[in-house]
Amino acid sequence: MPRDEHFFLLAPSLLTCHSKGSVRLLDRDAASPPRVLGKFLVDERDAKRQIAGARLARRIPEAPSLVRYLRREHKPGIEVGNDDRAIEEYVRAKSSTGLHAAGTCAMGTGPDAVVDLSLRVRGVRNLRMAGFIRRDRDTLKHRNAA
Repeated sequence: MPRDEHFFLLAPSLLTCHSKGSVRLLDRDAASPPRVLGKFLVDERDAKRQIAGARLARRIPEAPSLVRYLRREHKPGIEVGNDDRAIEEYVRAKSSTGLHAAGTCAMGTGPDAVVDLSLRVRGVRNLRMAGFIRRDRDTLKHRNAA
């Protein structure tokens, strides 16, 4: 996209996901990067919601108050059709993480909890988490939203 061209961006984002990835130690060397497996959109509920978001992002610029500003769709672009299969293929190929790492681990007593209520990391002896912000589900929002 040319730098001097005006544009607007609609980027659907899932703030709650059912798909579960993993972060594992690569080896015993603390300097080694972790092995991160995102497993994005593995759960069909996430895929359906992201596809619905992509469809909505295409409809919004067609509103009477915005359509006069729309010259063309840059992404996914007109070459990506409007049928379910084409949009799903695009979403699966292009969706990624926003890398908002704060508040992404579950805390508590449930089976998905990473840390318990005393901040002990489950499955790792003598390790506690500190220096992070605990976020409850009721405060869930996009970190850049004002």
